[in-house]
Amino acid sequence: MIARCPECQTRYRIAREKIGRGGARLRCKRCSTVFRVEAPARVEAPARVEAPARVDAPAELARQPARGGATRALVAESDPSTAKEIADTLERHGLQPRIVTGGAEALLQLFRDPPRLAVLGGHLPGVAAPAIAEVVRRSGKLGDVRMIRVAPPGEAGPPSEFDADHTLEPGDLCDGLVPLLKRLGLGTATEPTQSTESTDQPTPRPPKPAAEASPRSAAPSADDPEVAAAERLARIAISDIILYNEEKFAQAVGTGNVVAKLERELREARSMFEKRVSEELRQQRDFLAEELERRANAASR
Repeated sequence: MIARCPECQTRYRIAREKIGRGGARLRCKRCSTVFRVEAPARVEAPARVEAPARVDAPAELARQPARGGATRALVAESDPSTAKEIADTLERHGLQPRIVTGGAEALLQLFRDPPRLAVLGGHLPGVAAPAIAEVVRRSGKLGDVRMIRVAPPGEAGPPSEFDADHTLEPGDLCDGLVPLLKRLGLGTATEPTQSTESTDQPTPRPPKPAAEASPRSAAPSADDPEVAAAERLARIAISDIILYNEEKFAQAVGTGNVVAKLERELREARSMFEKRVSEELRQQRDFLAEELERRANAASR
């Protein structure tokens, strides 16, 4: 597991077996801060969900037909108020949500009655959201299910290649959910109703801009949830590069060209990054190089 110093954010990899039930106390080698680390709960996805025919659903979770052909969505969230807020957002955009409160229930529904979208909360009891995403991805039977996962606060470590399609921070949950629905091609955004009265006058066309901006010239907005997710992924990837190459990173900082000195490590990170970030966004910004240079500038001060 990964432990992070709360003062300077230095990360340390620690074997689970070295942390007892009561946790462990660590001293940061960089700033000497003493902090406590709790052992994470071990969560294993039940093997039986690999074959839906072998899973018997409780009566209260029996299959329910979609109303009027609406796109089905699964909301797996243990907090009732948060679950309702997510479900209300999905309903406003033309989806039919079903709410479950536990990870095992979520897996059962995913295999018994696959929805088009699954929104997985950050603190699901029974089976955690990353484990659910991995079971779904590895099964090979639910390729059409789109998944959005809420990252728990302080989540550490690189994302799995079997992770959800998108990850949202808890504070960006409902505001960030709507743009992702549009990006995934799900639901319909509510637009203001316009008058359909006829008129003898032709509708004026908006003036044509003098020149179209090149896709590379338009800088992606930091408010875009996809940009925020890419920046977060870059921070995780670069933190791991520095953690496992501390001496090489320190030497590269001294020479002033960290991107060239750590090119091999960056190539490995890019192969993972390409699976999680769209090509269009990667063409506009080199998130990994930017984050590496930012960390190098901070280390040189």
